[in-house]
Amino acid sequence: MRKIILIFILIASTGVAFGQQENNKITYIKFDFWHSLRIPNHTVSIEIIKRQSEVIVKVKSTPMNDGIKWKYSKVDTSFYINKNKFIELSKKTSELNKINLNKAIVRGIDGTECTIEFGNYGNTISYKFWSPNYDTEKRELVHFLNFCKILIETGELKPKEIL
Repeated sequence: MRKIILIFILIASTGVAFGQQENNKITYIKFDFWHSLRIPNHTVSIEIIKRQSEVIVKVKSTPMNDGIKWKYSKVDTSFYINKNKFIELSKKTSELNKINLNKAIVRGIDGTECTIEFGNYGNTISYKFWSPNYDTEKRELVHFLNFCKILIETGELKPKEIL
């Protein structure tokens, strides 16, 4: 009986180790947002890049036009975050592969496009969905939408203003 328990523990710990190893390969996470008609925050891009000694966040938001009224939504900045925060974010990427594309993919005319891309500089994976806040539960995009919100907050923007 002890041998069976020991074997089970070894198998379980191996799976965890492989999962952590894969997350360690991630050095890049990006969120892109586009809205077809909205003027403020018409496009938003948040890139999170892990380097040897630092993690940098690059944030860019542009309004549809340069009117004074929308100037507040024009952002072009970068700052550093803690490596542990990056590790948390990279772990969340593994849940994206559970998305059922048959349920998630719908088409629409007006709305948003949200893209999450991650990987390293040689290889990336991206998930792009039209208006993930439309029928989110039915489309099984709850994790995707929550991750979008976390990435927006990491970029020091407000999800309610963007999504």
